Amino acid sequence: MRLVALLAARDELAELPSLIANLAGHVDGIVALDDGSRDGTGDWLAKQPRVLEVLRVDRGAYDEPRNHRLLVAAGLRHRADWFLSIDADERVEEAFRDRAERVIRRGGMLGLNAFALHLRELWDAEDHVRVDGIWGRKSVARLFRALPDHVFDDAPLHAHKAPLQARVRGRFAPADLILYHRAMLTAQRRAARRERYERLDPEAVHQAIGYAYLTDEAGIRLAPLPRGRGWRS
Repeated sequence: MRLVALLAARDELAELPSLIANLAGHVDGIVALDDGSRDGTGDWLAKQPRVLEVLRVDRGAYDEPRNHRLLVAAGLRHRADWFLSIDADERVEEAFRDRAERVIRRGGMLGLNAFALHLRELWDAEDHVRVDGIWGRKSVARLFRALPDHVFDDAPLHAHKAPLQARVRGRFAPADLILYHRAMLTAQRRAARRERYERLDPEAVHQAIGYAYLTDEAGIRLAPLPRGRGWRS
């Protein structure tokens, strides 16, 4: 199985060395897109041995659906069998590749072509995640078979990365695989994330729950990373 990571980035140079190190041994290559970065993101990525290709687009309004389609097309040119869509501030768990191959083999017997992964938010420390309420239930459809006839979500924010036709009864099959998210690590990052999305989506058209919850710590409960399922850079 040839598993290729898809990465769209803009001014993410601070996160990229840790991400590239984290993905080593889990993917067979990375196709990246530099969306008009001004911090050297694209040039740095182009020098990394694990990066198969760096696509470059002019800086403008961030067009997530366009970027994703460009990445998928490039991944198909690089003969991917499966894709892992990942952001610069995310990390895979330490045994991700072995677990992903088992998930894919078992899912193949059921005709499954995409999977939703657990998304765990690192909170106040690199080794703790938030688990109360919605925080312990978040998932994202990021692992999917590389096919030429994908039909993708066109939502400008929070779009599914896996192809829509891979859903089963309207949902993506869940997989016991973990992505760790660093964007909520500090109070400053959480406030910035809330401000960004409230500016981009003031009426919460693209997320019914809204964005105030990103900084709401009522009933907060943190837990250590599962034993043997942490993440490494």
